[in-house]
Amino acid sequence: MKQKVIQDSRQLAHPKWKVFFDSLFMLGVFLLIAKLVMVGLNYFAGTGIIIPDGWPKVLSNFLPLALMLIDGIGSDQLKNKYAE
Repeated sequence: MKQKVIQDSRQLAHPKWKVFFDSLFMLGVFLLIAKLVMVGLNYFAGTGIIIPDGWPKVLSNFLPLALMLIDGIGSDQLKNKYAE
């Protein structure tokens, strides 16, 4: 019980960075879902949704994955760092 109380009372050393990384991760998830919805609508409903010509295809395809990967690593590095 004592260890649980000590563990629960710890404060993250960098809470703002943790929130930043978690927010970027959620942005990546949102972009991935939006991309999948657009592809699904184009395929199943026959809509003509296209990515604007100014956006490189690589950016639209890999940005969500890159955001989620980088932010997941950054968030994981911060989750076990506590203020002394």
